[in-house]
Amino acid sequence: MQQSVQQQEQTGTVSSIQIIDTESRGISGGAILGAVLGGVVGNQIGSGSGRKIATGAGVIGGAMAGNEMSKRANGDNQLYRVTVRQANGRTQQFDYQQIGDLQIGDRVRIEGSQIYQM
Repeated sequence: MQQSVQQQEQTGTVSSIQIIDTESRGISGGAILGAVLGGVVGNQIGSGSGRKIATGAGVIGGAMAGNEMSKRANGDNQLYRVTVRQANGRTQQFDYQQIGDLQIGDRVRIEGSQIYQM
């Protein structure tokens, strides 16, 4: 009887899948590097107040370009939060970058901090 209870607790059904945007985590390293390089290049253009404007534009443009390059290099800025309702009524959440063909209603096996389709 004990083994049956343990097996039930280690299985469940996917009850929801949410897409979590991770872009709001902060400034990427690419944006910082792009801003620095853009500022250096912009500072080489013009003189006086024109140089200040070019430097500012370089910082902004470099940051935007660096951030975009960082996004592409690191893949999508999304996580899938999968909620599993276990046979005992408990729910657990698992975060993944990719979930394959996992869908709401699928039966899963829970092993540690991972889930596997059944």
